[in-house]
Amino acid sequence: MIFNYKYMATVIITHGGAADHINLQGLIRHFASIVPNELIIMSQGNCEGLIAALYEDLPNVIILTDRNMYPTLYENDTYLINVSDAKYLIRVGFYLFEYTYFTEQKKKSFVEAFYLSKNLDPSMRYTNFKIPQSIREESKKIYENFIEKFGNEYVLIHEDPNHSIINGFKYGDNIRSNILPINKKFIRNDLPIINLDQISNKLIDYLDVLLNAKEIHVIHSSWSNLLHNLNFSEEKLKSIPIYIHFYCRDNKDYNLYEPSHNNWTYLKSDE
Repeated sequence: MIFNYKYMATVIITHGGAADHINLQGLIRHFASIVPNELIIMSQGNCEGLIAALYEDLPNVIILTDRNMYPTLYENDTYLINVSDAKYLIRVGFYLFEYTYFTEQKKKSFVEAFYLSKNLDPSMRYTNFKIPQSIREESKKIYENFIEKFGNEYVLIHEDPNHSIINGFKYGDNIRSNILPINKKFIRNDLPIINLDQISNKLIDYLDVLLNAKEIHVIHSSWSNLLHNLNFSEEKLKSIPIYIHFYCRDNKDYNLYEPSHNNWTYLKSDE
């Protein structure tokens, strides 16, 4: 069956990485609350599970997985969307002038530019960030299985040094830059150390696992962006020591983690 959404829906096209979608949730939730119709998210397929989880509680949000980087026409067994025929089209980022003005001239982070380019407060990145109740319930079950396997005292890390190298670059977590492993001298060694890499295609369904860790170490990645947003609202997380190992990445993006958190340590060198 094919549904024609011409003159009925609002289509939003955004950057497609996991960290992008985590940081755009506040913006997309804002538009979902004000559009008079369906809000269709066109997205790359590798984040399908995450995007579905982020908006599971919003019945007017429809997710189309576009594995060919946003062609004008998207088609599968259920939907036919001609982007040019959509009643409203919202483009976020993509080096539009309204976006690059803030990244290049105002020296804002690319996440701040997402919001500022749409005349929104960048703090909506975390004030409007929400984990749906159904995902919270799913997270509790995942946590029960997790501690049955690893025990209830553990250290979490996120690194992905084992991804393949293409043209001198490591690819993983939607990152195109050289990635080094975390220097283990910074990590306590009296507890099991669990790497979050590739552990979930939703990420947010591991909320309870994150909230009950004794210590967390991450590279600059989707997990670090998720933790940064959660740290504003999840009181339990604020008491957990979190270390972000910037030296593991060529692309540092320090300003993505502002305002900073008291429980975070920002490691810019492995010495």
